[in-house]
Amino acid sequence: MTWTFLAVAMLGMSQNPLEPVRQRTTVQSDLDTNSYEGLYGKPEFWSLELLTPMVGEVEQNVPSNKSIRTLGKLFVVMRPHPEPPRGQLCTKEQLHCLSLANPVPEISDAFSIEAWSRKGHEMEVVGAFTEKGFIFWSFLSAPPREKSAASGGVPLESLVRGPDRYQGRTIVVRGSFRGRNLFGDMPAGSAKGRSDWVLRDGPFFIWITGKAPKGAGFALSLDRPSDATYRVEVEGRPERSNGLVYLRAEDVRLLGRTADSAP
Repeated sequence: MTWTFLAVAMLGMSQNPLEPVRQRTTVQSDLDTNSYEGLYGKPEFWSLELLTPMVGEVEQNVPSNKSIRTLGKLFVVMRPHPEPPRGQLCTKEQLHCLSLANPVPEISDAFSIEAWSRKGHEMEVVGAFTEKGFIFWSFLSAPPREKSAASGGVPLESLVRGPDRYQGRTIVVRGSFRGRNLFGDMPAGSAKGRSDWVLRDGPFFIWITGKAPKGAGFALSLDRPSDATYRVEVEGRPERSNGLVYLRAEDVRLLGRTADSAP
């Protein structure tokens, strides 16, 4: 896999669980990222779901004049000639999109030239929300990765109906966040600890244990019903106890909000 990096050094990349970079080659430009760091600070990761409203909803609060790093899929919007194509960084389902219309002058030409060839790539950008909108001074992309069969997604139904087949394996499941059993999905008193929480997919439920529902750029509340509008992806190892399924989580990732209300 080949990565391209248009900055002297990528900001804020160390040890983040959502970091996509594994191997890369670098292409240096004359851009001094330290000058932008001096203006906007060290970049912090924010998910697109927290930075941008769902399509059709009103704007939401964003960190103003602070350096941020975010990930998404690059979509290219064609505009009438002679206007150049405009990039958008979106979630996979295109429910949350961030306009990439304002690269800083040092990388503007490079981004305009390369955006078309990178459409569909996983992309990371570093920038800030200013009075001009979202400006960015670094972008990094690679073709979408394929999930390995060993750690690929497992439907919650399959896990609930046959947990033994996944014993000793690290798996990935997706579902709706249900807090600390806020809606009585699991038997009362069946949690292993006060920090456990419930994951739902349709009529199937499991306990998530060992890790709070938070990660880089997000933190869900165990006791706030409104947070049950969020979907998450959890990676971990399944366990079974007293006829119930638990997933000892190693990583939690925010997927976005559902269109449905809480229970």
